[in-house]
Amino acid sequence: MNALHAGSAPLPLPSQWREIRLQLFDLSLEVQEQLRPLLYASSRDLQVRYVLGSRVGAIALVDDASQAARNPRLLAALAEGKPCVFLQVEPSTQRIARAAQFLQELAEAVRQRERDSATDDFDAPGVASEAEWDSQLQSGSPPSQRLEPGTAELLQHLLRGVCTGQSGQLWLGFGPGAVIAVDLGQGKAWADPLALDRLRAMRRLPQALTPAAVAEAQGGSERRVSLPLTSLLWALGVAAAGSELLGAEPDWWHQRLLVGPLEQLARYSSRPLHREMARLLQVEPLTPSQLRRATQASVRDVRDFLQPCLFINFLHWE
Repeated sequence: MNALHAGSAPLPLPSQWREIRLQLFDLSLEVQEQLRPLLYASSRDLQVRYVLGSRVGAIALVDDASQAARNPRLLAALAEGKPCVFLQVEPSTQRIARAAQFLQELAEAVRQRERDSATDDFDAPGVASEAEWDSQLQSGSPPSQRLEPGTAELLQHLLRGVCTGQSGQLWLGFGPGAVIAVDLGQGKAWADPLALDRLRAMRRLPQALTPAAVAEAQGGSERRVSLPLTSLLWALGVAAAGSELLGAEPDWWHQRLLVGPLEQLARYSSRPLHREMARLLQVEPLTPSQLRRATQASVRDVRDFLQPCLFINFLHWE
């Protein structure tokens, strides 16, 4: 698809704009027709061209009801770490609600994919021989994204509390009506469903709540679901995979890693690639560079494995 419809007339988009494939989950034809002008507006704003399909895509567009029904294909997309953007669709009218919020979240997902693509270009085998490729791998580490100061401080507080066995409560904010309450002493968390969607599907990282927002959040505990603190740490590690790795030195790409028991990982990830990386590390300590070459994974895939494993203390730097 080289054009999206605005109104009734198809308006072409510049062919040099980058193409992004969107995978549709359980979206009716009525909803898809409403999507076209929204996606056209997003295309013009971000200077990208969207291609729609049901089987493959870099970003998933999902009817919010699919998440509640745990669509198996959606679960597979989430397991792959694919960004997902949820549409609020009125069941009776099939009208898209909160279009402005949808466009904002789609723009965030597109920018995330662009950052991931830039990272994946690091040490790609674009040279003639394997020997030249290996020599190229010896310089530097992949670039890391800088976390917002408030988010970095909140994650440091949480991870420090877990490591030192502190007690107390922390509040993680993901927007209005999207809060996760953490009890360090109990080792548990209670999350609004919308907060989990934004963390797991959109890889959105939290912000600290103001005292007024905490007071408001304390009155909404009846709708929250509980989860082990380590499961929350894993999800936060996936969302923070593009940022500086926990405890890493500047040359972390060539720093060896030690791994914990394989059965510990199975509680958090079912991805075959993660199991293979853990298996290789059980044989002998490897660097991220060696791990990438042994599995033929992308840099993003390596980071998606390393950061959550570091967050739950499954991996350690040698």
